[in-house]
Amino acid sequence: MKSNSDSMNPMSTEEFTRLAENCERMGIDAIWHEISWVERSTDWATRFGTFEARKEGFFWVVRELLRDGRIVLMSNDAKGAPKLSPNELLARLREVFPLSDEDLLSGAWFYTNSCPVGMDWVHAEPSA
Repeated sequence: MKSNSDSMNPMSTEEFTRLAENCERMGIDAIWHEISWVERSTDWATRFGTFEARKEGFFWVVRELLRDGRIVLMSNDAKGAPKLSPNELLARLREVFPLSDEDLLSGAWFYTNSCPVGMDWVHAEPSA
């Protein structure tokens, strides 16, 4: 399992790497869709078969991507809003996260005014 000192690891390092590679350069909803794809295996369906399990897996992946410096989160709040740290943004997202798959609108919720954060991938500058 991927090393993480502050929470239980919901997936192996290999699974995390594959998920991150599948989502790279895509929107934050891609992370949710990858975790929600329970048809990948019986074991995956057991671990992520409920909305709560998918939600916790989603937040774990986003936290790990932040920790690895692979993504940045930014506030979707109005201009002039105070600058929040990545952890504060993640906490804000958790506070307002939908309560069900239906409320998530098949991932479209991430692009509504209700979602307080946006995400971007960090890419190394090509060497000359």
